[in-house]
Amino acid sequence: MSKRGNQILQLLKADPFIQQQEFADILGISRSCVAGHIMNLSKKGYIKGKGYILSNNIYTVTIGAANIDVTSYTSAKLIYEDSNPGKIILTSEGVGRNIAQNIA
Repeated sequence: MSKRGNQILQLLKADPFIQQQEFADILGISRSCVAGHIMNLSKKGYIKGKGYILSNNIYTVTIGAANIDVTSYTSAKLIYEDSNPGKIILTSEGVGRNIAQNIA
């Protein structure tokens, strides 16, 4: 995040009802420049929706089994003790992985 973007976020945290012109006066930049910074902060997810609703950084940790199954198939009859052409399929599974995927 840019220095200016960080300044704008700090001002929003202090006063969520601040007007763009007030931002401009405090920071010594134009109102349109403030609008551009706010738009960029919205695109990056720091500001949600209108009314300067700030994003909460809430993280979730999932504890449980997560594993990867490796399955391989040959494309011809298997020749022992030699290289065999084929394909490998990786599948992620486990209760912890399933829960994490569902709450994401």
